[in-house]
Amino acid sequence: MSSASIKEQEPQIALPPAEPTKALPVPESPKGGAVRKLIVVLVILLAVGAAVWKIRKNTEEQAVQSQKLQAAADRPVPVQTVGDGDGV
Repeated sequence: MSSASIKEQEPQIALPPAEPTKALPVPESPKGGAVRKLIVVLVILLAVGAAVWKIRKNTEEQAVQSQKLQAAADRPVPVQTVGDGDGV
């Protein structure tokens, strides 16, 4: 059979009528947009500020601790000996 005869034998399927296009709903405007953004920015700045402060504080404490350890390393260490009990 040729392709033309096959196409002629295929039943014609009726398509349903096209539905009219519906309008999309309008998105709601954000509630309290400017105030909410300001609060979010302030919270982020507060968190970043707290992190920077904590990092600097730890760095200063480590520097002080390092200086104390260096000063202690320069001191002579007293050594005591224990006899074996002979009295000699």
